Amino acid sequence: MKKMNRNLTSRQEEGLEFIRNYIQEQGAPPTLREIADGLGISSSNGARSLVEVLERKGVVERRPGLSRGLVITDGSESEEMRGIQKVPILGQVAAGAPILAEENLEGYVRVDEELIGAQNHSFALTVKGDSMINAGIFDGDTVIARLQATAVTGDLVVAILDDEATVKFFFPDSEKVRLEPANPNYEPIMVNPRDTPFRIAGKVTALVRKM
Repeated sequence: MKKMNRNLTSRQEEGLEFIRNYIQEQGAPPTLREIADGLGISSSNGARSLVEVLERKGVVERRPGLSRGLVITDGSESEEMRGIQKVPILGQVAAGAPILAEENLEGYVRVDEELIGAQNHSFALTVKGDSMINAGIFDGDTVIARLQATAVTGDLVVAILDDEATVKFFFPDSEKVRLEPANPNYEPIMVNPRDTPFRIAGKVTALVRKM
């Protein structure tokens, strides 16, 4: 039988247990809407208030910018999961939606936090095609990127062009941006940000490959 946390009311303990069980069963934290539905709370605002109390009492943390950003911090996680971060895998980027919007998510990949840091502000993207093979990135690989909107010359980035994501080396100049592939069979992508919807979603920091 699980020991009750004396700092929590029975309702708060019920909320914490729901979050814990959801993570164990689904492999990812619940959204506020799912917490509200699971606990019979009438609105997402009520669920948000509950989560804020749990956060103040130090049993959960919320990672900024993620709809599924809750982390249990009361020490009850299993030994094998300590030091492991769950990084959201993006599918096709929805037009006009933030990069980590719920509709963009396809699942999660578990990554050692030594690769991305304990404060997880990362996302994952499955690579399609062979334009980056000379950089050691192959079709079907999963790249991990730190969420950021800026980059410096030569960075390997996830760029969004017309709401489609691409992984390329970043070379800006005063008027245009050159997105450089790592395969001589492909031409660089030249972008004028004033004419083409363009943004940087993140800087690539790690690579995950299934053997």
